[in-house]
Amino acid sequence: MADPGNERGWLAGRAVIVTGASRGIGRAVARRLAARGALVAGFGRDAAQLERTRALVAADGGAFWPRVVDVTRPEEVDKAVAEVAGQLGSIDVLVNNAAACLRGGVAELPAEDCDTMIASNVSSVVYCCRAVWEQMRSQGEGVIVNVSSLSAVAFTPGFAVYGATKGFVNTFTAALAAEGRKAGIRVYAVAPGYVRTELLARVAPEVPEDKALEPDDVAVAVEALCGPAHLHSSGEVRYLRR
Repeated sequence: MADPGNERGWLAGRAVIVTGASRGIGRAVARRLAARGALVAGFGRDAAQLERTRALVAADGGAFWPRVVDVTRPEEVDKAVAEVAGQLGSIDVLVNNAAACLRGGVAELPAEDCDTMIASNVSSVVYCCRAVWEQMRSQGEGVIVNVSSLSAVAFTPGFAVYGATKGFVNTFTAALAAEGRKAGIRVYAVAPGYVRTELLARVAPEVPEDKALEPDDVAVAVEALCGPAHLHSSGEVRYLRR
C-alpha cells in the first residue's frame, strides 16, 4: 500500500461504496480510497473478511464501514445504499467490483454457473447503479467505476460466458455515461487482465506470476478516474495489462 502522503485531493471526505470489498481488488480499492480520505462503505457477503478489510483500512488511518450485502438481490442493495446515504449524507462514488468467474467450455459449463455469473457480473452492476442514481442526480455530481475485464475483448477458451458478462459491463458503462452527462454523473470502467488474487489462483493457476497485475494496480486506476482530471472522459474503458 503506497503512502498517501499529505495530498488527499478530491476524495477527502467523500462517501464511497465499494462492492466486493472483502478481498482482492475490492479490498485494495477500499484501502487506497480510504487512505486518500474517503469514507468507504464496503459491501460483501463474508462478514469475517469484511472485518479484515476494516482492520487493514484502520491500520492505514482510514475509515471503513463493513456491510453484509448480497448485491445480486436488489432489495438488499436498495436498503444498504439508503442506509449509507443516510449515515454519510451523500454517495459520491460507487465502485462496482463484486463479480464471479467460473471456468468452463460452453458445452461443459453448468447452467447454474452461467446464472451465477450473470447475476454477479451483470445484474448486480445494474442494481447498484440504479440504487445510487437518484442520490447522485440530486447532488448534481457523482462517479461510478465499474470493474470489467480484459476478457471482454481478449478471448480465452473457457471464459466465454465470463468475458461476455464483462462485455455487457463495457457497453453499459458507455450507455450510462451518456445518460448521466447532463446530471453531472461520470461513469467509467477499469478492465484489467490477470490480477494476482485468490480468484485467479483458483480459476487459472497456470498463469505465471510475472504476467499478473497486483490488486493495487487496479486500485490506482480507480482512484485516478475518480478525480477531476478525467472530468471530460466519462464513458471511457481503461484497459490494464502486464
